[in-house]
Amino acid sequence: MKRKGLAALILILLLLILAGCGAGFLMANYAVVNFHLYPKSARNLDLRAEDMSLSQYRSLQKSMPGCDILWNVPFQGRLINSDAAEITLTSLSEEDILALACFPNLTAVHAEGCTDYENLMHLHQSLPNVMLTYTVTLEGTDYAQDSDLAELTSVTYEDVAKLSYLPGLSTVIVSGGGRSQSLPALQSYCENAGIAFLVRLGNELVETSAANLTVEDVTDEELSLLGCLPNLRQLHLVNPQAAPETVFALDTTYPNVRTTWEIRIGTAAFQSTDTEVDLSQTVVT
Repeated sequence: MKRKGLAALILILLLLILAGCGAGFLMANYAVVNFHLYPKSARNLDLRAEDMSLSQYRSLQKSMPGCDILWNVPFQGRLINSDAAEITLTSLSEEDILALACFPNLTAVHAEGCTDYENLMHLHQSLPNVMLTYTVTLEGTDYAQDSDLAELTSVTYEDVAKLSYLPGLSTVIVSGGGRSQSLPALQSYCENAGIAFLVRLGNELVETSAANLTVEDVTDEELSLLGCLPNLRQLHLVNPQAAPETVFALDTTYPNVRTTWEIRIGTAAFQSTDTEVDLSQTVVT
């Protein structure tokens, strides 16, 4: 009886060893996906019929580094063939960025309309060889990511923050009619980023370094931007469209600026320094 028990024990041990060897052989030579075995020596694998998650794909890719795996990538609630070359999206999360890394043939991501700007920057850093196109919305206007010029009127702190998402920006123009409280932040950002900051006054685009200035048809809103010109010392207005009280108040508002103006009627010009006005020779057409 003892011999029979010992023989049975030896047989069980042998079976266990064989099973272990078989399992080891399978693990060494095959990868398992949803209870299906795939040889690790395979150079190409089409798994589009399989329901596979990102974690399963990464595990399989690690087991079969030399294999070209074709599968359906779960992306934003849909399945996209892994050999896709271009993808269009309107939102972007950190999880989406990880999923986009699963498209080996990806050459372009079209993200016009996507406002997840920080994640777009992360995507560009993660996949620098993929062409990324997107727009930045400023005051209702969409600027392509390679825009070199932006013109702002109702300047907000949010708009100032968005400018960093336009890496090719070289010039910012401000026009009258906007919120003046955020203008210093905009001007400071442009100076620190090496971006030209110009002020639109009448028909002129004025640099902040201007000391002497003559402008035509300037409006009340545009005159509110004179605070952006710290070096201005002489201002001459031709046919100002601003209210008279606004023009008259400039000497008080900007005491360091000598302001003069002229009104043109027909062929005659009348200066603010005139003490007499003679209209007898004036021709009005």
